[in-house]
Amino acid sequence: MCDDLDPGLRFAAPWAVLSRPFGAFEIDGTQTHQLNRGDGIPTSRDSMLPDRVRFILPILWAGCIAPISLFFVFLSFTATVLAADFEPNDFAIEVISYDDGGVSSHKDPCSALGRPAVDTDYFGAARPVVPVYAAWEQDQVVKIGFGGHLVLRFSHKVSDDENNPYGTDFIVFGNAFQKIGGDINWQYQDPAAVTISTNDVYVEPGLVSVSQDGLTWYGYNDPNLPRADTFAPTLGRIYDPNNAVDVYPGWLNQWWANVTNPTVPLDPNLAPVDFVGKTVAEVCGIYGESAGGTGFDLQDLAPADYASLLVDGQTGRRWIQYIKVEYTGSILYETEVDAVADVSCCGDYKHPFAGGDLNHDCRVNFLDFAVLASMWVDEEGLLALADNWLMCNWECD
Repeated sequence: MCDDLDPGLRFAAPWAVLSRPFGAFEIDGTQTHQLNRGDGIPTSRDSMLPDRVRFILPILWAGCIAPISLFFVFLSFTATVLAADFEPNDFAIEVISYDDGGVSSHKDPCSALGRPAVDTDYFGAARPVVPVYAAWEQDQVVKIGFGGHLVLRFSHKVSDDENNPYGTDFIVFGNAFQKIGGDINWQYQDPAAVTISTNDVYVEPGLVSVSQDGLTWYGYNDPNLPRADTFAPTLGRIYDPNNAVDVYPGWLNQWWANVTNPTVPLDPNLAPVDFVGKTVAEVCGIYGESAGGTGFDLQDLAPADYASLLVDGQTGRRWIQYIKVEYTGSILYETEVDAVADVSCCGDYKHPFAGGDLNHDCRVNFLDFAVLASMWVDEEGLLALADNWLMCNWECD
């Protein structure tokens, strides 16, 4: 249906596996997975040490040098987790079904593929999307009218990952925007000079459902749960006056820097009232590198629905691969979708746990060294060795 994205995009995931005698290890190389098969990274938090670390005893040959050497070898070969990278496979790659619900414009469902808009039109010129001025162009958002729906597919399994920030598993971006209040209009002036005086947000809520196969759906039906095209509005570029980018012909941009990361969620405890009394600059500072959007946690599904999700045999996590947005509100309005994103975290499909991260806390440090130490002192005979290290009681000369 949409020709601008390749559903066969691939990714490479290198990770280290300790598979040689104590003090040496082997890099298995780069393993490539076809994302649209829906397979996952073969990393399980339930089998961290036995499958990844195989020790050869005894270690007396090394004295106290070998464990320290091994730890620093771990550090040297650890894969670095990139906190700010994102790629097309982090977003929906395919439109499965679309019913516009009778809307009169913005009827291209492919507008919902890829990352959310960075810039949008402002009186014929491109300007950054900000929480008080949303994306609205025909190729940026797709509308869903009353009774309509949009079904999108990811190239991979979107997991209920325990490492996802705030527990947020995926994000839906619309074109909601925070109203400024009073008689102030947004004209891309200094964001530090514009203060928000109302908690009013322009929203057009859409019901979100998820599926593993595109056939059986589980909805966020509780009215207290998030809806598409609601808070938080999208931010296209990071607010950073010290690193403003020169990409807008005819306009001296003094405030907006690199693009935001749509795979980083906002704190779900934030609400529109938290922005009242703050300048647009301060609001964007709260966003940081996040692009905003409305976050969804798979564990917020009804308990029976969540329990019905199959568990991935490789990761031990429940997952989904399809997202549906429907508009069930007033016939006078419609919901808009700009993009959907899989939240990134250490240990996800792009960022497998590093070889030295023995406790899977996404850091390689002396806590992992402690885990390593616990492995050898628990072996038969080595506990006594630790208790009596350097002890001499016969022919000590």
